[in-house]
Amino acid sequence: MSLLSKVPRKFHLIIFVRFVSLAIQAVSHFIPDHNAGAFKLADYEPQSVEEQQPEPSPVGWVLRLLLDGYHRWDSVHFVLIARRGYVIDHSVVFFPLYPMLCRAVRFPLILLLSNQQYGCLATETTVTLLACYCVNFCLHLLCVHLFWHLTELYYPGRPGLRLAALTLLSVLWALSCLRRGQHLEAGLALAAAGLARSNGLANALLVAAPACVAIATNWRRRRWQEIVMVALRSGALSAAACSGFLAHQLAMGLSFCWTASAEGQPPEPGLLALALARNYSLRGYGQPPAWCSGGPLAPMTSYFAVQARDWRVGLFRWVPACGWG
Repeated sequence: MSLLSKVPRKFHLIIFVRFVSLAIQAVSHFIPDHNAGAFKLADYEPQSVEEQQPEPSPVGWVLRLLLDGYHRWDSVHFVLIARRGYVIDHSVVFFPLYPMLCRAVRFPLILLLSNQQYGCLATETTVTLLACYCVNFCLHLLCVHLFWHLTELYYPGRPGLRLAALTLLSVLWALSCLRRGQHLEAGLALAAAGLARSNGLANALLVAAPACVAIATNWRRRRWQEIVMVALRSGALSAAACSGFLAHQLAMGLSFCWTASAEGQPPEPGLLALALARNYSLRGYGQPPAWCSGGPLAPMTSYFAVQARDWRVGLFRWVPACGWG
């Protein structure tokens, strides 16, 4: 029995709308103003990345294309986040005219999708979700680009937005595999999707939620063998979903705590002093900070320490650059 056979179609439509949102963010990442390299400290003008790094190999070029946000944020932009706060995408769902705007957007969408070619898409749920997405996206752009000036607000997308879009494709593939009973392929897809930060934990919930429903149903029917099989299968899939996330935390933790020999030109004195004052450890300069010496699990927990100490990361939370909140 498929673990997601009982999941309503609205759930998959919501995932599809979120995928469209991330796809638009990935496209906007190519615009220079949305690129992390466009934001610099006011008292520090770093040299270009091309002058500091040699020409990469083809494999290195692909990795830089997917993970370029991490490379540029490791020095200058982590310090900027520590000083000014961290801003993430959020939806202005409490806007007073939000319901009226959704209804106003639904009307042209119904006219657009009600022809014969797209008749299968012209359902009430689909049109409502598309309308809500359009309103949320437009309101967010208005809040960021009109109500706050870009020079006063650090507004990145997510580092490696291209990678985030690819991992969400893996989630969609995993859901499709789960519905067809292809659990090995679903586990591999969930492991790949877990590379995008805490998405691994969220993806594990995609498996755990329908598994709990299946276990409860079989418990009432006293199908003990089926309960054991569902528990083992969902546990293995949840572990696979978290494996990519844990590998990402380990890699990022080692990049913060591991001290290597200095390569290339040393950082500017002002940036180095600012980084050391914030207890950052640049590779080859100084000793790792105190939270890197937490025993065998230090590489796994140090990245969380950076987020908790300096980034002020929170779900649906924004921190203005002028220091409010």
